Amino acid sequence: MNYTYILEYILECEDHTYYTGWTNDLEKRFQSHLNGKGAKYTKSHRPLRIAYYEMHATKKEAMRREWRIKQMTKKEKAQLIKSPLTNVELFDKEKFRRAKFNRGLHILYAPSSGKVIMEMNDVAAEILCKDEVFVELPVQNNEDWETHEPVINRNGDFFSVNIASDDHPMEVDHHIAFVILQYEKGYRVVYFDEGEKPEVKFYQDEPVIAVYAYCNQHGLWCIEA
Repeated sequence: MNYTYILEYILECEDHTYYTGWTNDLEKRFQSHLNGKGAKYTKSHRPLRIAYYEMHATKKEAMRREWRIKQMTKKEKAQLIKSPLTNVELFDKEKFRRAKFNRGLHILYAPSSGKVIMEMNDVAAEILCKDEVFVELPVQNNEDWETHEPVINRNGDFFSVNIASDDHPMEVDHHIAFVILQYEKGYRVVYFDEGEKPEVKFYQDEPVIAVYAYCNQHGLWCIEA
C-alpha cells in the first residue's frame, strides 16, 4: 500500500515501551519492524501493534512532529494515543483497519441461532440461508474499545487471545459469542458458552493476520495480530 502523504506513527512494544517513527508506507514499515529490520530499538523491543498514527503533508512536518513526540514522557505518549486529537489531520483508523485486515473477509451473523458465515468475496449486507437471516457485522470503533478489543499475549512458542485487559463478562445477556482468527487464506472460528473464559491460543508459526471478537451487546471488534 503506497501513500502520497507521510504517516507519523507510534508502536507499542512487548515491554510496554513506545517507538516513534515516520513512513510513507505504514504496512511495509511495520512489517520491517516485526522482522527486526525496522530500527535498532525494535530489534530488542519487539513491536506488538501500531498504537497511533497521524497524516502529514510533507516529510519535514513529520520529522518535526517525530522530534516533539520523542520528547514526551511515557505517560504523555499514552495520553496522546488514547485522546481524540483536533490539532492534527488524522489518518482514518477505521478505514485503515478494514482495508488492511479484512482483505475481503465479510462476517455475517444469525442472531436467532448464533451461527456465523465468513465470505471472502463481496456479499449482500443481509442474506437468507436455510430459513435464517444472516446480517453482516461492521467492525466497531468507539469508546467501548478498551473493554472489547482483543488482546494478544505471547507465552513461549504460542500466543493467547483474551478480550480486553480485564476479563469480559460471560453472562447470558452479555458475553463474547465467538472469536475469529483470520489467516492470509482462511480463518478459524472459536465459539464460547456463557461462563466460559473467552480465550484462544495459536502457535507462533500460524499465519494469523487479525483477530475478531463478537460481543452480543456491543458488536464486532478487531485487532491486528
